[in-house]
Amino acid sequence: MEKRAILVAAFGTTYPVARKNAIDSIVSKIREAFGDFETRLAFTAETVIRKLWERDSIKVQTPAEAMEDLRIQGFQEVIIQPLHIIPGLEWKKLLSAVRGYRDSFELISLGRPLLYFAKTEKSPDDFEEAARALLCSLPQQREEHAVILMAHGSWDPANSCYFCLEWTLRKLGARDIYLAAVEGCPDLEQAISQLERKKIRQVILMPFMLVAGEHVSRDLAGDQQDSWKNILEQQGYEVEVWARGLGELPAFQDLFVARTGEAVSGKYQDLMEVEL
Repeated sequence: MEKRAILVAAFGTTYPVARKNAIDSIVSKIREAFGDFETRLAFTAETVIRKLWERDSIKVQTPAEAMEDLRIQGFQEVIIQPLHIIPGLEWKKLLSAVRGYRDSFELISLGRPLLYFAKTEKSPDDFEEAARALLCSLPQQREEHAVILMAHGSWDPANSCYFCLEWTLRKLGARDIYLAAVEGCPDLEQAISQLERKKIRQVILMPFMLVAGEHVSRDLAGDQQDSWKNILEQQGYEVEVWARGLGELPAFQDLFVARTGEAVSGKYQDLMEVEL
């Protein structure tokens, strides 16, 4: 029997509830959808892996360690599906690790992160798919409210994906949803300037991250003065926090399952050849 595996690769989290609700939920859906494959999980963030081991004695493999195990155990086919949001530094690190094993398996296929393709004749529109998944997952938005989505952000050029997603939301008619990043651009002050221009005083804060982990509990809704919730409240805004990671939302879980299916079918094999 041919041995086939799906390796799900996430940035990772040290928050057990966040892992269970988001990452483990997606892994379970992928495992259920592709029963002919053995499904495994790896984290790309070494700091997360180290903390889990030192604090909880929980061992999570890096992608390279997981690939080496699959090689030793005689798997012939490996599908790697990232749970990253953009093709930034962590996705590129994953790509580099996977390339080192391209000659170790009969077939190796890399899936894409949530935001990758813009619509062409040969590819789907990942941004519209993600925007529609977001719109159907948001809490009911009242007319006088705006939504600010906290993205992680990156100094990598892939950060431009957030601008593309916000533009797509506008195209679909969502006028008062703004993305802001913890790192990079656009930032919270740019979102606040839009609220001021439109005279909106009520805000829903929500993460645009896979998990509701440290950034959400600290930077989005923490008690410290520089949390986004406190910054907005200090400026007179009425703030509601919706602290659910994208991986908890069925629409986004289904998107990652669909991405996995495309990788299984061999679509977009040129992802392995992307220049780093």
